[in-house]
Amino acid sequence: MFLSSRGGHPRLSRNCTIGFETFPARRGLIEIRIYGNSKSLSSVAGLAEDRWRKIVPQDGRFKNSRLQAAVLMKKHSQVAAFILAGGVSSRMGREKGLLEFGGEPLIVRTARLIEPLVTEVTLVGPRERYAALGLRVISDLKIGRGEGMEPVRTPLVGIASALNAAKMPWNLILACDLPYLTAAWLDWLLSRAVDSSAQIVMPRTSGGLEPLAAVYRRECAAPIAAALERGIRKVTDALDEFQMELLPENDWGDLDPEGRVLRNMNAPSDYESARKWFETK
Repeated sequence: MFLSSRGGHPRLSRNCTIGFETFPARRGLIEIRIYGNSKSLSSVAGLAEDRWRKIVPQDGRFKNSRLQAAVLMKKHSQVAAFILAGGVSSRMGREKGLLEFGGEPLIVRTARLIEPLVTEVTLVGPRERYAALGLRVISDLKIGRGEGMEPVRTPLVGIASALNAAKMPWNLILACDLPYLTAAWLDWLLSRAVDSSAQIVMPRTSGGLEPLAAVYRRECAAPIAAALERGIRKVTDALDEFQMELLPENDWGDLDPEGRVLRNMNAPSDYESARKWFETK
């Protein structure tokens, strides 16, 4: 559903157009999710106090329900997010995305962290592994070399699969094993991306480039898939042809004073350290 100021609503600025969806919520409430650019969202924020009674259709779905005053705004309406979860966790010995933090799988926690910032969150990995989580899941593309060959297994396949399914101009690609991510840091990264003229906006730490915590334009899909077909397997080798904006650690130091935000987990000891850190927060 869309609402436009041209329709004459007194609380919206001129030429403000937004889209919104309604979802059943707990205790008879109705949750409203709004989509629009930052100017439109700023204009519509004041409508919450009207409790949306004038613009939500009072059809059978909403009869005898009261409207939720809190409005969930999608801050970056040009961005979707994909969490890559198709890898083999050989050193960890179990699926890293399913390790628990605060009583829920890390992959669910990551999705909840991102969800208010983007239009949609999608997992990329085996459907049967993650179906019970209640999140949207797509499978990795089947990319192999010759008939009867096993599909290629590399994070580059996950990136290609995500961008092949992408509908938004910008797409946040995240590994599933980043327990120290914060909403503030993700918001900062997405803000830098949507203002960039590059094709890829990628953090760079003292350890090197971070392609699994970066933002890609949808147009990168075909060249990355072509690189895989040529036999390229390392993510950074496939990105040479793109215009990239690299973000040094100094740019986000205030958001990550402990220098942890992009630290991942490979071994059980990494999980124990992350879990203890999480429990102190």
